[in-house]
Order: sequence, then C-alpha cells, then structure tokens
Amino acid sequence: MTIAEFYLIKSTSTITLSVAGISKEVVIISLSVLIYGDVLTPVNLLGLLVSIAGIIAYNYYKFTRGQGHGHGHGHGHGKGLYEKLPMHIKE
Repeated sequence: MTIAEFYLIKSTSTITLSVAGISKEVVIISLSVLIYGDVLTPVNLLGLLVSIAGIIAYNYYKFTRGQGHGHGHGHGHGKGLYEKLPMHIKE
C-alpha cells in the first residue's frame, strides 16, 4: 500500500492521494450499508453526499484544466504547474 501511495504522489499530487483515500472510504461505507445493512443517520448521509460532491468537483476540475489548456500537469511545457500572475496592471 505504501509503495502504491508513493507512486501515486510521484505521478500526481498529495491532493489526489487525499481524494483517492476519501473515495475509498465512500466505497467502504456504501458497501457496509448494502452488505451489512448499516444505517446512516441524516448527518452521516449528508457527509457522504458532500464527500461525493467534492470528489466529483475535483475530478471535473482536473479534467477541464487538462483539456482546456492543452496540457495535463505542465510537464515538458517550460512553465511548470503554476504560472506567475502580475501584481499590477501595466499602463
């Protein structure tokens, strides 16, 4: 598991590792409800739905960022992952 996490961080980011961990927890909770009949309180259900919405939003952001700018993680484009923004407007 540690080696898989290392390679995931190496090829993506720590945020992606966190989202993957949350996704795993959502799957485990869902399977627990389906297989063992665990009951979720309204607060538990709300938390689960917020987590799912966050995972969807993160993946949407990652997908549109990669598609819209013509590059994925900035590798090989000379700019890196982040771009510098000007602090003032030139006149």
